[in-house]
Amino acid sequence: MSEAHSQTISRKHPNRRRQITSFLGILFSFMLFLSLISYTPADQANGQISIWELWKVITPDEVLQAKADRTHNLLGLLGAVISNWFINSTLGYAIIVVPILGLVWSWYILRRKQLQKLILATNYILGISLLFSALMGAIRLIGEIPMLPMEWSGAVGDFIANSLYKLIGLTGTFILLLGLLTVVLTLLVDLDIQQSYERLRDWLVRVRTWFVTTWSDLRERAEARKKQAPPPVEIKREREEPPPPMIARRPVMPKRVPEEVQPPILHEEVGGKPGDAAHSGRLDRVEA
Repeated sequence: MSEAHSQTISRKHPNRRRQITSFLGILFSFMLFLSLISYTPADQANGQISIWELWKVITPDEVLQAKADRTHNLLGLLGAVISNWFINSTLGYAIIVVPILGLVWSWYILRRKQLQKLILATNYILGISLLFSALMGAIRLIGEIPMLPMEWSGAVGDFIANSLYKLIGLTGTFILLLGLLTVVLTLLVDLDIQQSYERLRDWLVRVRTWFVTTWSDLRERAEARKKQAPPPVEIKREREEPPPPMIARRPVMPKRVPEEVQPPILHEEVGGKPGDAAHSGRLDRVEA
C-alpha cells in the first residue's frame, strides 16, 4: 500500500509542477505584453534606471518619486524599465512577439500538446521579427534625418542595418532583407515555396471567379428589376400660349404752345421832359 501510494504521489507532482509553471508563464507573459503595448517615449527617460534601484521607491527619494509620478505605463515604473529595455535594447517594436510566444508556449505545456510544430514556428517567427527590425533600421538610414524613431528598429536592428549598409549598400540591404523576409514568411505558412506558390495561385483564381460571378449576378438583378418595373407614366399638359410680345412705345411729348406776342403799348406820360411834346405831335400825325 505504501509503495502504490508513493507512486501515485510521484505521478501527481510533475502534473502540479507543469500546471504551476504554465500558470506563471501565462501570468508573466501577459504582464510583459501589457508593459510593451503601453510603452510611450516618456518611458525611455523614466526607464534609465537599473532594476536594483527600484526598491528606492519606498524610500523618500525625490528623483525616483518624480519619475514614478511621470510614468504612464500600465505596470508603473517597473513596466517602464522593462519595456524600455526590451524595445530600445533588442528588436524594437517587433519584440511584441515574445510575450505572445510565451502565452502560446505556456498553453501548449498546460494542455500537453506536441511541441515539434511549435518549436519550428517559434524559430520562424523570431527570424521574421529579426528581419523586420533590420528592415526598419534600413528605413532609418534613408536621408540625413532618420524617418523613424529608434523604437522601430531597436539596437539590434539598427546594428544589422548599419553593418549591411557598409557591406552591400542601401539598395542591396533592402533587396536582401525583403527577399529573406518573403522566404521566411513562405516557409512559416506552408514550409514549401512551391506549395505556397500554388496556394497563392489558387487563391487568386478563386478571387477572380468570385468577382466575375458577383458582377454577373448584379447585372442580372439589375436587368430583372428593369423588366419588372412599371413603365413611367407621362403627364400631358395643355400647351400654354405664350403671351404677346410687349412693344415698347415712345412717350408722347406734349406740344408746346407758343406765347402770343403782345404789341407794345404806347402811352403818353404826363409831365414829361422837354421834347416830349414834339415826339407826341409826330405820333398824332402818324395816327391821323
